[in-house]
Amino acid sequence: MTKVDNAICVKKAKSIIVNLSLSGLFVGFVFLLVYRYCEQAGPVAQRSCVAAMIGSIAAGVAVFWPILGSFNNNDANEMIRSIFIASVTRLLLGFVVVVIILSFMAVSRGWFLGCYGIFYATLVAVDTWLIVCLFQGRSLEKDDSEYGYDCSIACKRKRSRRDYQ
Repeated sequence: MTKVDNAICVKKAKSIIVNLSLSGLFVGFVFLLVYRYCEQAGPVAQRSCVAAMIGSIAAGVAVFWPILGSFNNNDANEMIRSIFIASVTRLLLGFVVVVIILSFMAVSRGWFLGCYGIFYATLVAVDTWLIVCLFQGRSLEKDDSEYGYDCSIACKRKRSRRDYQ
């Protein structure tokens, strides 16, 4: 690995660490704000909020593993595949968590679902922001020059009157 490649990898790693810390601060701020509101509403709301917090964190952390695992790969198609896997994981795990908590815990359904919705939306927003940050500098199209075909020649075809009719 050359010095330039090493510098790019270090810059990428620092950028990801900064983005993860900013997203963690934002998620923590929203979680604490909602918890404080629930705390003022009473112990039933507080217990429902804590259950929603635990469930959404479990689903949110499960989403980041496939995405962060593919950030070093420059293949955009592999990254898109990992984003779809992460989204399906979030939906399935979130559904399972909601069913388990509502079935086996004594929580207020209204407070639980309200808090879980806020936490879920926050984690989706942070997840989307991290995906956009990770996609910077990646192209979705493959370079056809490695196959011996120059697509710029085919794209520069002279237009005739028939094309405009």
